[in-house]
Amino acid sequence: MNRDELRTRGAEIPPTLHSSSDTTWAGPIDSDARGTWIGTNEFGITACLLNAYFPIGAAPEAIQSGAKSRGVIIPGVLVNQSFKQCESWLINNLDPTEYAGFMLLVVSADTCAHFLWPGHGNLQRISHDDEWMCLTSSFIDSSDAELWRYSTFRSWIDQGAPSKDDVPEFHLQRDEGRESLSPLMNRDYSVTRSITQVIATPNETQIRYWSDPQPNSDTTRPTAAVTLARSQAGQTREECAGAG
Repeated sequence: MNRDELRTRGAEIPPTLHSSSDTTWAGPIDSDARGTWIGTNEFGITACLLNAYFPIGAAPEAIQSGAKSRGVIIPGVLVNQSFKQCESWLINNLDPTEYAGFMLLVVSADTCAHFLWPGHGNLQRISHDDEWMCLTSSFIDSSDAELWRYSTFRSWIDQGAPSKDDVPEFHLQRDEGRESLSPLMNRDYSVTRSITQVIATPNETQIRYWSDPQPNSDTTRPTAAVTLARSQAGQTREECAGAG
């Protein structure tokens, strides 16, 4: 997952372990809001969150001006031990009207779906069964960015999904003249701050983190990596790749 954020936002804290009475999970932390955008737990549940942008007026004014930080959602998801429990928590315990729009991807050993909150109506579940999938969002030129990134993603798959040091080259792509739309985004006031990857096997889950990624570069070892032993075995779920 590529995290696009303001250049002025506080430093990211690389993935570490976090424990509750029910589970242990690992993920990076946003030093400003103290939440996270991606995490994985000992039961093989992985969740990541993208901001969802809609036309002004599509969401209630209060949500646009004074919403809670969306970074607190993932820690709530990751206290659960199965996808079914995660979905139940989202439906019965989360009040989406307290937040601005978001897309929340939840992956377990046998289920992959994202939950869309457009700022009104109900939380929507969209299931994914394809081997490859991509979710993306952009505050600026949203439609153009989505079209360009989806096209880039498909081209990357057609080329055999190449990687550099285990990082999919898709995540490192910054196209000349389209820097603001590319997966590795670059704008005057915002930039892709990090790449985070989750690798799941039946016996363990590892979260890897690269800070300050550079375009089309030969990456090195991750800035940080945390491995969680699985508390219960599950079938491997194909890795989902996507740009933030």
